Amino acid sequence: MSIAASNAAAGVYSFLDVMASITYAGVTNTLTASANAGSLGFSEEGIKVTRTVEKNVMTVGADGAVMHSLRAGRQGRITFSLLKTSPGNAILNDLYNTQSVQSARWGRNLITINNLNTGDNITAAFCAFVKQPDNLNRGEGGVMDWEFDAGFIDEVLGNGGQPTGIQNPG
Repeated sequence: MSIAASNAAAGVYSFLDVMASITYAGVTNTLTASANAGSLGFSEEGIKVTRTVEKNVMTVGADGAVMHSLRAGRQGRITFSLLKTSPGNAILNDLYNTQSVQSARWGRNLITINNLNTGDNITAAFCAFVKQPDNLNRGEGGVMDWEFDAGFIDEVLGNGGQPTGIQNPG
């Protein structure tokens, strides 16, 4: 190994650096916690952000010419995977029950996910529960996946604490 390679910074990731919260009607519920503050019991699957709208549509003409269309959609889905024994299930279940009784309460959640170490910042607005998660009772405790459809997701991925050398054209 060269000296330059040994002096290169190593990327480090830990779920302990991830902070997620859900805000409804001005009340914020923290869904993650540091190792010192205890945990709400996330499974290995953790938190997943999925885009449900493709940003590009490519149209191919009869003569082989192509046209790219930039779509404005920023919709997606956020999934919180919690252990069956997680107290986070009770928090999300209470929110689900409160919101599902009246349409005026539905689809008004704000979800934020941040990782201070990597610099990732994700904000999802107009979030609604997809459904109450499947509740399996079996020989081993399972995972409960709480899914939210998000009207708008703004996602800024950090550099992972590493210099990239890339200049933002701004």
